[in-house]
Amino acid sequence: MQRRNFIKAVGLASLLPIDQLIALNHFTSDYSIAFGSCNRQSLPQEFWQQILSSKPDIWFGLGDNIYADTTKKKILINKYDQLNNSSFYQQFKKKIPIESIWDDHDYGINNGGKNYKLKEDAQEVFLDFNDVPYDDERRSRQGIYYSKTWTINNKKIKAYFLDCRFFKDKPYKSYSDILGKEQWGWFEDELYLSPGDINIIVSPIGILKNKLHVTEDWDDYKVAKDNLIHLIEKYNPPGLFFLSGDKHFGAFIEDKLKISNEKKNFLEFQSSGLTHGLKKFLIKPINLIYGKSNIIYDRNFAKIDFKIDFSDIRMKWTLYSLDRKNIYRERYFNLNENNQWVRSEIMV
Repeated sequence: MQRRNFIKAVGLASLLPIDQLIALNHFTSDYSIAFGSCNRQSLPQEFWQQILSSKPDIWFGLGDNIYADTTKKKILINKYDQLNNSSFYQQFKKKIPIESIWDDHDYGINNGGKNYKLKEDAQEVFLDFNDVPYDDERRSRQGIYYSKTWTINNKKIKAYFLDCRFFKDKPYKSYSDILGKEQWGWFEDELYLSPGDINIIVSPIGILKNKLHVTEDWDDYKVAKDNLIHLIEKYNPPGLFFLSGDKHFGAFIEDKLKISNEKKNFLEFQSSGLTHGLKKFLIKPINLIYGKSNIIYDRNFAKIDFKIDFSDIRMKWTLYSLDRKNIYRERYFNLNENNQWVRSEIMV
C-alpha cells in the first residue's frame, strides 16, 4: 500500500512519526477472523473474492446470511440453495472454514422470535446448509447456540455464538428475554467451566450502543441485558469483546456497562451488510451517534487480527469497504494486566 494512502487510512499523520506509522503497516498476525452479515443471496456475490483476498483464517457469518422470510420449508431450502450455487461462495467455502449464527431473515421471519411456527424446520435447514455433523449437539437440542475454541500459541480464543431468535420474547415487556432458560444455563456453564484467554460474545443484534430505535437491540430486552451484565460481572471473562451485525453499516463501538457499581468500558465490533449498505438519509444521524471516524456506511466486512506472544496479546480491528477501493478503518488494542482491552495507536 502506498504510504500516503496508509497515513490517510489510519488517520494518525498528525500524531505519530513516520517510522512509527510505517511500523503499524508491518504488524504480523498469528490468527485472523473475518466476519460480516446481511447477504441478499439474489444480489451479486463477487464480494467473497474480496474477503478471500484479505486472507482470513476463518469466517464468522453473523446472521441474515440469506434473506428467506417465509413460512414454507421448501422456500427456505431454495433460498439457501441459491447462495450455495454461487461459484464465488463455493470457492470461498472450499478455502476458508465458516462458523455461523442466524438472525431474523435466515431464521425465516422479520424480527422473528419464539412463536415462529417454522423454527424447528428452520434449525434443521440452517444446520444442513452449514454442514453441521449429525452428532453435533445442535442437532439434538432446540436452538443453534454453540461455542468454539481455537488455541494459538498456547492461548485460547473462545467464541460464544448466541441464538437470539429461537427463544426470543416480544420486546419491551417486563419479562422480555432473548436467550431463554436453557441457553442461559448453557452460557453460564461455558463461562464457568472453560473460558478462553480471549472471549468473544457473538450476537447478531447490537449489545452496547443502541440509540437508533429502528432496529432490534439488547436494550429492548431488559431481562436479557441485565442477565448478560450479571454474568460478565460474576465470571469476569478475560479479553472480552462483542461482535454484532444487523444494522447495515460497519462500526467500532465503545460504551460503558455498570459492573460492580462502577461503569466499565467495553468494545463491540459491528459489520453489516455484505450486499447493501446504509440508506443515504441515515448517514448523518449515524455519524452523529457513532462518530464519523468510527463507521463505514458502504457495503462492508470486518477482520480481527490477533498477535499472541507469551503474555503479550494484541489485536487489530479493520473495517473494509466493499464499494470503494482502499477505503478502510483500523483500531489497535492491547490486553492489559487486568485482562481488559485498551486502545493503542502502535502495534508492531
